Amino acid sequence: MAVLQTEPDRKDVLIGAYVSRRTHSYFTLFTLAKGMSKSKVFQELFYDFISRQKEVDPESALIRQIITRVQKTRNKSKNRDMDLGTFKKVIQAELLQKGVAENYVAIIISEII
Repeated sequence: MAVLQTEPDRKDVLIGAYVSRRTHSYFTLFTLAKGMSKSKVFQELFYDFISRQKEVDPESALIRQIITRVQKTRNKSKNRDMDLGTFKKVIQAELLQKGVAENYVAIIISEII
């Protein structure tokens, strides 16, 4: 039985990142000393980052940037050989696999020409 372990909230989604062993060691010491879960610290950092970033890059601007990137990919010669329907299915599968919400995927797919 882990004495210092906290239970995760299962409605949340795991976001992973690799860090150096030194960073991990300090982070572990910090969370144990403060009695906080690593998830709680990351949540606070992410929520702060997201709230500031939304002012600079609202969701609509991020979607537009993704559409532009997809269009550039589509215009490359090797992707031009793929018919539009197949290309859209490939992009849709990739976006869903990456965890993009279905409503955003629908908007992005509808804009591919």
